[in-house]
Amino acid sequence: MQFKSKILANQKSDQLFYETVMLFTVKVLNDAFEVGDLLKLDEEVSRLFRSNAFNMTERRLIEEERIKKYPQLADFSGKPLSDEEL
Repeated sequence: MQFKSKILANQKSDQLFYETVMLFTVKVLNDAFEVGDLLKLDEEVSRLFRSNAFNMTERRLIEEERIKKYPQLADFSGKPLSDEEL
């Protein structure tokens, strides 16, 4: 039970951190956009930070599913091929 409360506390802390990073990002970008676009800016930054690009767990799970479905891709490391490999 003690560990569960610590996990929940960490989740709240992480959520607060990401919310703060999103708010900071929007505040920094405010000067680069017109006043009428600030709501769109806030929505897009929120959408971006909540996407799987910033969700390492979801990305890992998707990659594991892809490798399970296509095992021949397990050796592919994502690096460009060298001249010898071509």
